[in-house]
Amino acid sequence: MRILALDTSTVVASAALVEDRALLSECSQRLKTNHAREFLYLIERALEGSAPLGPEDTVAVGVGPGAFTGVRVALSTAKGLHLATGCSLLGVSSLEALALDGPVGTGPVLALLDARREEIYAALYEFAQGGAMTTLIEPCHHAPEVLGELVRYRTIGPVAAVHDLPEVLLGRLQGALPGGLRASPLRHTPRASRVAELVLRGRGERDEGALEPAYVRGPDAKLPGAP
Repeated sequence: MRILALDTSTVVASAALVEDRALLSECSQRLKTNHAREFLYLIERALEGSAPLGPEDTVAVGVGPGAFTGVRVALSTAKGLHLATGCSLLGVSSLEALALDGPVGTGPVLALLDARREEIYAALYEFAQGGAMTTLIEPCHHAPEVLGELVRYRTIGPVAAVHDLPEVLLGRLQGALPGGLRASPLRHTPRASRVAELVLRGRGERDEGALEPAYVRGPDAKLPGAP
């Protein structure tokens, strides 16, 4: 089985091709202006030299949360491939994919993305021996101080963080979890290969005509007069 995995929940888009659990290719690129066109080029690179997608294949996509435009680009592209080729379509949490890049086996892993407005998209996961994942905090968005209180309520001991946060937001969260947050100095974004890994783990929502972005929060832009 082949899996074409996609994620554009941040400004760094990612596409990967997996066959029989082996990673054949993975391409990542910082998107600039024409998100959809740049992303299609990235997918072409990931599929280069491979047979066309067909009904026996799967497209897996990170459905967010993350950048509103980016999440829509990946999901609409995945739906288009599903309709054009007859391949299966599954959606997974982009935060869950990000968590797989955390230090598994050392306690709970907090996946964090910048939600703007001085808030953080977050979810907390625990990995059992053998790799089974349990969600301790569902994807949410909070100010760092509120998130710190929520994490303290749900955990005992230090928590590892894998993140794509600016220093200011990360510092505020560390201040809300004094001595209890082990955060990598390196920033990470969700990788398409991790999206495919989640599908292979049996996680994800199969498209039944209703797969939608997991925005978690309403859009920044609103119509005049809207609440």
